[in-house]
Amino acid sequence: MGSAFTSFALPLQVYDIMHSPFAVGARGIASVVPTRAVCLLGGALADATDRRRLILFTTFGQATVSAALAAQAFARHRSRSETAREVTGPPASAADQTAPQET
Repeated sequence: MGSAFTSFALPLQVYDIMHSPFAVGARGIASVVPTRAVCLLGGALADATDRRRLILFTTFGQATVSAALAAQAFARHRSRSETAREVTGPPASAADQTAPQET
Protein backbone atom coordinates (compact mmCIF):
# COMPACT_ATOMS: atom_id res chain seq x y z
CA MET A 1 0.00 0.00 0.00
CA GLY A 2 2.88 2.38 0.74
CA SER A 3 4.38 1.92 -2.71
CA ALA A 4 0.98 2.70 -4.25
CA PHE A 5 0.85 5.97 -2.31
CA THR A 6 4.39 6.79 -3.42
CA SER A 7 3.65 6.04 -7.07
CA PHE A 8 0.60 8.32 -6.84
CA ALA A 9 2.21 11.11 -4.81
CA LEU A 10 5.53 11.39 -6.65
CA PRO A 11 4.09 12.68 -9.97
CA LEU A 12 1.92 15.12 -8.00
CA GLN A 13 4.97 16.38 -6.14
CA VAL A 14 6.93 16.78 -9.38
CA TYR A 15 4.06 18.75 -10.92
CA ASP A 16 3.72 20.88 -7.77
CA ILE A 17 7.41 21.77 -7.84
CA MET A 18 7.94 22.14 -11.61
CA HIS A 19 4.44 23.08 -12.88
CA SER A 20 5.22 21.13 -16.04
CA PRO A 21 3.46 18.08 -17.49
CA PHE A 22 6.67 17.44 -19.43
CA ALA A 23 8.60 17.07 -16.15
CA VAL A 24 6.03 14.53 -14.91
CA GLY A 25 6.43 12.53 -18.13
CA ALA A 26 10.21 12.76 -18.00
CA ARG A 27 10.14 11.47 -14.42
CA GLY A 28 8.05 8.54 -15.59
CA ILE A 29 10.49 7.69 -18.36
CA ALA A 30 13.43 8.17 -16.01
CA SER A 31 11.95 5.61 -13.63
CA VAL A 32 10.90 3.04 -16.26
CA VAL A 33 14.16 2.85 -18.21
CA PRO A 34 16.40 1.81 -15.26
CA THR A 35 13.72 -0.59 -14.02
CA ARG A 36 13.61 -2.39 -17.35
CA ALA A 37 17.39 -2.40 -17.63
CA VAL A 38 17.90 -3.99 -14.20
CA CYS A 39 15.05 -6.54 -14.34
CA LEU A 40 17.26 -9.38 -15.61
CA LEU A 41 19.93 -8.77 -12.97
CA GLY A 42 17.30 -8.49 -10.25
CA GLY A 43 15.72 -11.78 -11.26
CA ALA A 44 19.05 -13.58 -11.14
CA LEU A 45 19.85 -11.98 -7.78
CA ALA A 46 16.45 -12.98 -6.38
CA ASP A 47 17.02 -16.59 -7.42
CA ALA A 48 20.50 -16.70 -5.88
CA THR A 49 19.82 -15.11 -2.45
CA ASP A 50 17.71 -15.90 0.59
CA ARG A 51 14.17 -14.59 0.02
CA ARG A 52 13.65 -13.32 3.57
CA ARG A 53 16.85 -11.34 3.53
CA LEU A 54 16.04 -9.90 0.10
CA ILE A 55 12.52 -8.86 1.17
CA LEU A 56 13.85 -7.30 4.38
CA PHE A 57 16.49 -5.34 2.45
CA THR A 58 14.12 -4.09 -0.25
CA THR A 59 11.38 -3.16 2.25
CA PHE A 60 13.90 -1.18 4.29
CA GLY A 61 15.03 0.58 1.10
CA GLN A 62 11.45 1.46 0.16
CA ALA A 63 10.75 2.83 3.65
CA THR A 64 13.94 4.92 3.56
CA VAL A 65 13.11 6.41 0.16
CA SER A 66 9.52 7.14 1.22
CA ALA A 67 10.72 8.88 4.39
CA ALA A 68 13.20 10.96 2.38
CA LEU A 69 10.49 12.00 -0.09
CA ALA A 70 8.13 12.94 2.75
CA ALA A 71 10.85 15.00 4.46
CA GLN A 72 11.61 16.78 1.19
CA ALA A 73 7.92 17.52 0.63
CA PHE A 74 7.44 18.92 4.15
CA ALA A 75 10.62 21.00 3.91
CA ARG A 76 9.52 22.45 0.58
CA HIS A 77 6.04 23.24 1.94
CA ARG A 78 7.49 25.02 4.97
CA SER A 79 9.98 27.04 2.92
CA ARG A 80 7.26 28.02 0.44
CA SER A 81 4.99 29.36 3.21
CA GLU A 82 7.91 31.24 4.81
CA THR A 83 8.78 32.78 1.44
CA ALA A 84 5.18 33.85 0.93
CA ARG A 85 5.19 35.57 4.34
CA GLU A 86 8.44 37.37 3.52
CA VAL A 87 7.00 38.68 0.26
CA THR A 88 3.57 39.66 1.53
CA GLY A 89 4.49 40.54 5.09
CA PRO A 90 2.71 39.39 8.22
CA PRO A 91 -1.04 38.93 8.01
CA ALA A 92 -2.90 42.17 8.67
CA SER A 93 -5.46 42.31 11.41
CA ALA A 94 -8.74 44.20 11.08
CA ALA A 95 -7.47 46.89 13.49
CA ASP A 96 -4.44 47.59 11.27
CA GLN A 97 -6.55 48.22 8.20
CA THR A 98 -7.85 51.77 7.96
CA ALA A 99 -10.18 53.23 5.41
CA PRO A 100 -8.52 55.56 2.90
CA GLN A 101 -9.05 59.18 3.76
CA GLU A 102 -10.26 61.59 1.13
CA THR A 103 -8.47 64.93 0.85
